[in-house]
Amino acid sequence: MRRLLPLGTALALALVVPAMPAHATPATSSPTASQVKASPEWTSTVVAVTPKAEKKAGKKGRYTKFALAGGGYGTRIEGGALPASSGRTAHKVIGCTNEAGLVRRNSLAGVTIPGLGEVGAITTTNRTRKFKSGRVASITQQKIAGITLMNNAFGKLELGAISTRAEAYHDPKTGFGTNISTNLLSLWFTPTGGKRTGFDVPLPGRPVNIPGLGRISLGNQESKVNKSRAIARADALEVYIAPTKTRIRVAHSSAKIFDEIKTGLFRGRASTLDAKALAGLLDVGRTQNIVMPCSGTGGKVKQDSVLDVNLPGVLEVSVGGSRQMGKQNGRKAWGYEEASLARVALGGDMLVIDGIKASVKATRLRSQKANSRTKVDTSGTTIGAITVNGETMSAPQDIPSIEIPGLPLLSVKFNVVERGKWGAKAIAVQLGVLDVNSELYGAKINLGVATLKIYDAKR
Repeated sequence: MRRLLPLGTALALALVVPAMPAHATPATSSPTASQVKASPEWTSTVVAVTPKAEKKAGKKGRYTKFALAGGGYGTRIEGGALPASSGRTAHKVIGCTNEAGLVRRNSLAGVTIPGLGEVGAITTTNRTRKFKSGRVASITQQKIAGITLMNNAFGKLELGAISTRAEAYHDPKTGFGTNISTNLLSLWFTPTGGKRTGFDVPLPGRPVNIPGLGRISLGNQESKVNKSRAIARADALEVYIAPTKTRIRVAHSSAKIFDEIKTGLFRGRASTLDAKALAGLLDVGRTQNIVMPCSGTGGKVKQDSVLDVNLPGVLEVSVGGSRQMGKQNGRKAWGYEEASLARVALGGDMLVIDGIKASVKATRLRSQKANSRTKVDTSGTTIGAITVNGETMSAPQDIPSIEIPGLPLLSVKFNVVERGKWGAKAIAVQLGVLDVNSELYGAKINLGVATLKIYDAKR
């Protein structure tokens, strides 16, 4: 089945405001109500955390047999009736590592949300730790001094100090486990022209409904534990403001720990279709996207498939799927990422590409020198057949430009490969928008994407 919708309408929904950069010294005082600043864009007061401080913490680290990861952010806002949506504020992560003793921090002294209110000091802290008892943990903490939302449509909402903490750990005696905590100090609401009123904080399964405003509920909490890993995730709150149809996720923290890191740390993904614009302003997401765990898949093949995927108004995709495998032992770490599409038709049947496949294989030996290159193979990235206006090309050749009625001027590239020290990324087909007068100028549509890196697991 084929589905086509107007391209401009579908892609406009995906426009986002980039996440705020920068760092700041965290504030610990309780928030006070403040007036909304008149600002056409996000504003913040910041002080940078020096790279030297982070490196100093890293030097005290100890390497473990576990893969550790974590991430957090202060707020994430879906705009609804507002002019725009926000990215993640004070976003910070620790990627896949096996080093304990790391500290990563990102802070904002304050953020103004245009037309909605202010968020007080935000601090996101990620840590990896190893205790004398042998306990190893990934810990993420999120602290917000307070949030004041004010709009003529509903009045003023004041949230006191907010925090979350997510911990994923391994204890030699008890095995894997998680700890999750969230906290909201206070909740006040003042309707337009009305009296300031205090409310009890929300409880699990019992959101607070505020007449004329909307709903405040505890955010999602998730704990996954088995014999080889532990994952903890938490959002302190979810605020829904009915008059503006705005949804705010507040104080997100996540932490992960995986067992059996013997030779390498995996980072990889495979997706059948990935569409992005330059500068990250447009993102319609990845379809059939699977992500490689830090420690690999234990030799098991993970896959996902679909019969029909379309990017409305641009192309039609038939039968796609993604596969991955990662394994390691005391001698080596190896694996692959694959994404395939049976057929892609652009502009009806004006440009037809059959048998698309992106493939990256990687191998790393434990005996390799530190920081030496991981061995990669992208020769499995192939194209079956290409037909342009009914004529079949004898071999894949880049098309500098192609005009298709109703679409902007496009370029077509085949077998785009990006290599680095630790691995590679292979794109089977890449479509680019060349028309400078188009609102989509610079957009990249990747068909068949495979990425795999294996980092040296220092011991």
